[in-house]
Amino acid sequence: MFLELHNIWRDGFLVCEYFGPTVGFVVGTLSGIRTARILVIAVLEPYRCKGIGTALMSEFTNACGMKGISSIELEVRKSNKGAARFYTKHGYQVIDVLPRFYKDGEDGLKMWRNL
Repeated sequence: MFLELHNIWRDGFLVCEYFGPTVGFVVGTLSGIRTARILVIAVLEPYRCKGIGTALMSEFTNACGMKGISSIELEVRKSNKGAARFYTKHGYQVIDVLPRFYKDGEDGLKMWRNL
């Protein structure tokens, strides 16, 4: 799946390496004419709170802006308070609650930001 997404929109697929191994990545796609969607953003636990997630988010946002994208959306588990704070810090706001969005029945939060 990741290779297919990479082939569709390479600018939406970013990887962070730290002296060799991959320590974080973001995968996004185009979800509308001028809208992108972050599917996954992750940083390995030992590398969190070191600016890697912020760097990935900034690069993804810049890539979107260069493509003329005007907004970015994403979903996050309602219980994932740390991720929701991270996204809020980067300009995202909750626009909807998605009941039973995840396979285990947990609600999701739909978040969005304008560029």
